[in-house]
Amino acid sequence: MLIDVITQAVREAGAKVTDYQGRPHSLESKTIVSANPILHSQVLELVNIGRD
Repeated sequence: MLIDVITQAVREAGAKVTDYQGRPHSLESKTIVSANPILHSQVLELVNIGRD
C-alpha cells in the first residue's frame, strides 16, 4: 500500500510514526501521527486534546 511506502520513507528520514495512542503505525491503524522524535510526544498531546 502507498501509506506503507510513505511511512517507511518518513521513518528513514528520522521521524517517529505512530497512531494517536503512540503505538507503532500499522495497516490496522485508523490514525497516524508523524513528527521528529523530540516533538512527537507534544504532537500526540495536541491531537488528543478533547478526545477523551
